[in-house]
Amino acid sequence: MKGSALLETMTAQAMEECDSTRNTAQQEADAILADAKAQSQAQRESVEAQVTREMAHLDERWGQMAHAEASRADLTVKNDAVTAVLASVQAEIRRIVSSPDFGGILDALLASLMQAADGEIVVLGPEAHLDSVKKWLAGNGHANVKVVASPEIWDGVAIQDPGRKYRVSNTLTGRYQRIEETARKRCMSAMFGEGE
Repeated sequence: MKGSALLETMTAQAMEECDSTRNTAQQEADAILADAKAQSQAQRESVEAQVTREMAHLDERWGQMAHAEASRADLTVKNDAVTAVLASVQAEIRRIVSSPDFGGILDALLASLMQAADGEIVVLGPEAHLDSVKKWLAGNGHANVKVVASPEIWDGVAIQDPGRKYRVSNTLTGRYQRIEETARKRCMSAMFGEGE
């Protein structure tokens, strides 16, 4: 019996050691699992925060891009509208030149231009209005001035020296070109409250 009591005691001790080892291993496993869960949670929170920041940054960037695109589209529409109005001015100049009223306008352009004339000059004018130009010159003390048709000068008159070293033009399109940028600004201001 002594042998069986020793065996029981040894078995009980082995069981205790086994239980103790199992408990220690379970505690270590629980600690490792808890640490892994904590690390995983921290990493997930960090990634979520980073994704949230990146999404906010992308939202802001897309918002800025959308605003810039809308501003470009707005400017394009406004510019196209103003350009259409200014193109109608060009069309109106062509209409005036082909109207019976152009003779009086041509006389006024010629009168203004001849104030700048000095020395021997040649007057350039639209072929369809050469007789009117000659008549005006003769009636205003410039009967001896040579008049030449010019395909370039279709909406006004020009003077140049016989050697063609200089030319001074007085045309409707030339006058319009000098004020076109101001007209564009005023048109933008009148149509959209911007510009001037």
